[in-house]
Amino acid sequence: MNPLYCGRDGINANAWKIYVPVRSRLMTLGRQATKREVKVAGCNFRGPIGGLNEIFQIYELVARYNNWRLDKKVYEYITQHC
Repeated sequence: MNPLYCGRDGINANAWKIYVPVRSRLMTLGRQATKREVKVAGCNFRGPIGGLNEIFQIYELVARYNNWRLDKKVYEYITQHC
């Protein structure tokens, strides 16, 4: 789903709605989530998923929403374990 973002700081609400059926645990984490929680949640989804690219888009969307810094180690963990 593109664009994921609206403006400099906002997220695309329609993108968020499109990813809700995936039921990714990433979307349930809050601003204080640990890096470990983010990594594990990145591999935990209950709906249809279109592959790693879609997981990465969800991670980027949730990261923007929660003001997380994107972390290369999260991408690496998801790539190797999901």
